[in-house]
Amino acid sequence: MPREGDAGMAKATPKQDLVIAGLRRQIIDRTYPPGSRVPSRKALESVFGASLVTVHRALDRLQKEGFLVPRGPRGTFVVDCPPHLCNFGLVFVEKGPGQGNWSQFHTAIRREAQRIQRQSRYRFIEYYGLGGPDGHDSFQRLRDDARSRRLAGILFVLVKPSYFDLTQVGDLPTVAVQEGNAVVRIDLDTTSLLEQMLRHVKSQGRRRVSFVLTGFPERHDIIEPWLTRLLPQHGLRPEKRWMHCLDARDPSWAGNLMSLLFDRGHPERPDAIVITDDNLVAATTRALVDLSVRVPEDVTVVAHANFPWPTPSAVPVKRFGFDIREVLRRSIEVIDAMNRGARVARKIVLPAVSDNGTGRVR
Repeated sequence: MPREGDAGMAKATPKQDLVIAGLRRQIIDRTYPPGSRVPSRKALESVFGASLVTVHRALDRLQKEGFLVPRGPRGTFVVDCPPHLCNFGLVFVEKGPGQGNWSQFHTAIRREAQRIQRQSRYRFIEYYGLGGPDGHDSFQRLRDDARSRRLAGILFVLVKPSYFDLTQVGDLPTVAVQEGNAVVRIDLDTTSLLEQMLRHVKSQGRRRVSFVLTGFPERHDIIEPWLTRLLPQHGLRPEKRWMHCLDARDPSWAGNLMSLLFDRGHPERPDAIVITDDNLVAATTRALVDLSVRVPEDVTVVAHANFPWPTPSAVPVKRFGFDIREVLRRSIEVIDAMNRGARVARKIVLPAVSDNGTGRVR
């Protein structure tokens, strides 16, 4: 998958810029649609009042940008899938995979984008570090690519509204996943996720549910009262001592938590564990194995997943989560629609899904 700034092109002269912008605009407005032949160098020299060398360099630049392809004596043609129709910006706040708050969700989005790129005409250009102190170059590249229409649209992945001013990309279609400003926002229905998890726990005859949550204390103050109200609706016992909020960046704490919950000195222990963040699945389930907790005989484990790439688990788990393929499919769909001038819904809500025990969505 191309990384940000792959173009690496030399700065053009003002006259070259004029030819590049003019010909690019004619490609975008379909004066020269995909697959069509553009005028000869001699003809372009006359149209733009530029030297043959300038025209040659402008065409070379548009080839490097992915708009044109030379075909020998037949001439130069617009590619079948030019950037303004087939390139999608994929924007992350983090500096790169594994850095900062990079999560399994980011990894799943990136892996799905790579899969789509291998199997279709679409390409994804990645931009990292947006909003951080080192993100200036990334921001500049994104802005330049957007203004030059080297992108069909932009997908912001968990980018807070304060990190990016949409006026910087003009009228380019934008989609935000879960949070952020954009023309269209895709929300993941976390309420349906928790309700499906709780229904499954109840169906297994469990009543004492421990939650392994993620986030900071202020978030826990919101989630705990909500769960306290929600659990009785499913015939389950709300116990504050079984609701724990961990930092997903340091999942080792999950092991300490399991040790406390399943201390043999406790008269009453949970009979179900709900892991609401897949960044905590591996550490939590490894701890259960180390503690010789029998799963699923004594404890039912339910875990969040980003399908179709669930986090490996050391014990049998029932997974509920969201289909990342659907997130990107809908993103591409609405960006394509906006580029055609069609009206689109400003908000899309994706429901939770579950697996069939093999990690595959059903």
